[in-house]
Amino acid sequence: MKRWSLVLIILGLLIIAYPTLSDTYRQWELQRLLLSQANLDFVAQEEFAALQNTLANAEGESEVAVSVADTPSSDDWPHPVLDASEVGESLGVLKIASINLTVPIYAGAEEAQLKEGVGQMVGTGRLCAIGNAALAGHRRTFFRNLDKLQPGDEIVVELGQQTLRYQVYKIHIVEPTDVSVLNRSRRHSLLTLVTCHPLYTSKQRLIVHAYLKSSK
Repeated sequence: MKRWSLVLIILGLLIIAYPTLSDTYRQWELQRLLLSQANLDFVAQEEFAALQNTLANAEGESEVAVSVADTPSSDDWPHPVLDASEVGESLGVLKIASINLTVPIYAGAEEAQLKEGVGQMVGTGRLCAIGNAALAGHRRTFFRNLDKLQPGDEIVVELGQQTLRYQVYKIHIVEPTDVSVLNRSRRHSLLTLVTCHPLYTSKQRLIVHAYLKSSK
């Protein structure tokens, strides 16, 4: 009888303690996931920065352009690019209706910019100018549904009173070291969106290419 009483007491204590133990485990699991995601974000930011640093040597031309042979070197590129001195500045707003996205655009793809919105990589072409403007964003936040875009979808960039309308023409997956996604065009104003792939990893990059179809 005493043994059963002890068993019942222990069971009662376990039942009482279960909510607390369950909450403690959930908090631990949440902290583990947050730390894991923070590490992935750090890796992604480092790789976005590496893309920016490599950009000066990436002299290829986008497939939209007519001839790779006509591509100028970095030294004689005639069109404006985003300068490092502008990092942190607000550039405009990115809107993609097909995935219900509206997000601010900042100069630079560092942690401070990617926490608040998407960031234009230093050294890429200015929005609306001839060349290739590259915007980086975290997959787990603003670019979470970027993989749902389809060729033909519209991307809108608002720069103050100016509205730029781009049309998606290519979506693909590349390795993090593939800098060809930032290739410039001599004849077109291109927009390239860059984020991690798959979701919650930084193994590869999801790339969306679009061309400017109208500006007003």
